[in-house]
Amino acid sequence: MVTFLRVITFFLIFFAVKITAQNPIDKKISIQISNEPVGSVLHAIIVEHSINLTYNASDPVFNQKITYSAQNKSIYNILSEILSQIHFTYEKVGNHFVVVPKIQISPVKKDNPAEKTEISDDISFQEDYTILPNPRETVFIRDTIIVRDTIIVTEERIVHDTVFVERPQAREVTRPRSILSDLLGIEVTARDRWALGISYMQMLTQYAVLDNVPLTPELERVKEAEALSLRNMGLGISLQYNTGNFSISGGVGVNSYANRFSYSELFTSGGFFEIDTLDFFFTLVQGDTLWTYITDSLWIPLDSREILYDRINRFGFFEGTVSASYVINPGRGVSWYARGGFHVSTPLWLRAQSVENSEGFPPVQLDNGNFNTWVYAWSAGVGARIRLNPLSDVFVESWYRRYVNTWNVNHPLDRRMHGVGLRIGMLYYL
Repeated sequence: MVTFLRVITFFLIFFAVKITAQNPIDKKISIQISNEPVGSVLHAIIVEHSINLTYNASDPVFNQKITYSAQNKSIYNILSEILSQIHFTYEKVGNHFVVVPKIQISPVKKDNPAEKTEISDDISFQEDYTILPNPRETVFIRDTIIVRDTIIVTEERIVHDTVFVERPQAREVTRPRSILSDLLGIEVTARDRWALGISYMQMLTQYAVLDNVPLTPELERVKEAEALSLRNMGLGISLQYNTGNFSISGGVGVNSYANRFSYSELFTSGGFFEIDTLDFFFTLVQGDTLWTYITDSLWIPLDSREILYDRINRFGFFEGTVSASYVINPGRGVSWYARGGFHVSTPLWLRAQSVENSEGFPPVQLDNGNFNTWVYAWSAGVGARIRLNPLSDVFVESWYRRYVNTWNVNHPLDRRMHGVGLRIGMLYYL
């Protein structure tokens, strides 16, 4: 039993000596620092030499830059010399080394024999002085150093779960109540108000001939002189009032139409015999006179001349529009609607040629004398209104338009302009 206790004692002493020898604070090292922050130097020593060193890294004093060098010194001395440059030292608490400010003792006034000075949040220092009346003074100094070591244990838990987030319905932006809302006792939202709209449209147009009788070859050439055209566009501005799903609007705009005029005019002469009377005489037979003519015939050769007309006809109109629409499929982001409207236009510019209703159907220059002063049309279509924000929408609309009276009042054919188009624009709610 005694031998067993001796063996156990030997091993305990061996491991104690080994652990003491491996204490990194007594390790001899060399270090060279040039204009480096104290915090960076301490962090490098902690990482390279596995020192359990605790300090407040957020303290601005550890951002102070120092220059230091040491050869073959213990980490204990190096830490003391580095920390002394910023008036700090360290205290050993178990296996930890806590960096604390240096304690500076200053005399206390007689009328305040006991004064407590706070060093930091974690370390406090207290000093007391007692002064005797005899010449020999006995000073009692009691130093109390309180070191608080805070250990924070952080436990991280990851919980996987399915979360359903239901977004609250966006509230409609309201505007100040109007006279109409006060009379009817209803709240007027941003959509049930006046709206200002701007739009751009592109049109595909051609002339529709209303004559039901078969056309002669000459009239067929007149019909084909002005064909299908996509060179038509328009700009408009409107004021629209919305109430529920129903809207009514009025606006003005400028429309530009352009189509190719391709026509030929043929002039012919000759192609027949010309008869010339050379002489004549008469004979009396039972009282009757018989005339006899001596003639000569001359062949006149056929001569033809064709004039070609090929140009772009351009028409400009100032237009007024009244229309109504109804939302057939309302939605939070996109609403589908149907629209119908009536249009009145008057020409702003005419740079065009057309065919006149006279012999040979000659082409003539169009002017206010042979062009209608007012032209009327109706339109119908469907569109989508896309909400940008509570105060504005973007809309896209396709439609069909037909004019109810003719443009050229002296044209040989009874025809009307018609076509399809696409209109895009924006509404801003006032």
